[in-house]
Amino acid sequence: MKQVNIGVPTGYRGCIIVPVGDGFDVVDRASGRWMHVPNQRTAKWNATVWTRLRDEFGESEPLTVLPTVIAEVVTRKVMVMK
Repeated sequence: MKQVNIGVPTGYRGCIIVPVGDGFDVVDRASGRWMHVPNQRTAKWNATVWTRLRDEFGESEPLTVLPTVIAEVVTRKVMVMK
């Protein structure tokens, strides 16, 4: 059986960062999602991004129907001066 060293969990933004083995686990407090990353810098970056996404889009509802986009082609005449 492989033995893994687990460090002290640290709260950062809306996540918990835990040193595990050769990297860090980032755990989102609200959803429970987690990701293993190789270094502390990447762990803090992921925690910041997840927190911002949750704060900005957590309350929004997904679109049921996508809006239609109408593209219009416009031609123009180019005059060449001699």
